[in-house]
Amino acid sequence: MWRFLYPVSPVFVFARSAGERQLARELGADWAGDSEASPPEPCSAIIDTTPAWRPVLAALERLQPGGRLVINAIRKEAGDREVMAGLSYDRHLWMEKELKSVANVTRADVQADSRQ
Repeated sequence: MWRFLYPVSPVFVFARSAGERQLARELGADWAGDSEASPPEPCSAIIDTTPAWRPVLAALERLQPGGRLVINAIRKEAGDREVMAGLSYDRHLWMEKELKSVANVTRADVQADSRQ
């Protein structure tokens, strides 16, 4: 779908496992690397689907000025929460970078949860 809507936009995939990176390349990603790797150019948008905090800081560093990081995870684990103390305005937020969270639950999920 992304290729159809934005055919000239490069697609970069960050993944922890070599198998996931290989699959991304097979599916047409222009580049695939580890969560801490630097892509060939800064990203205009990144979607984080991980349960960890470390990739959030790494993603913010890889955004271009005015870029957007969207966190799409139901919840983040507490195990590496302390890395967020390393958030640096200059490195992670300066130049109008945007951080947005979205709830990846459906209206039916919320309704079912409220009935219990």
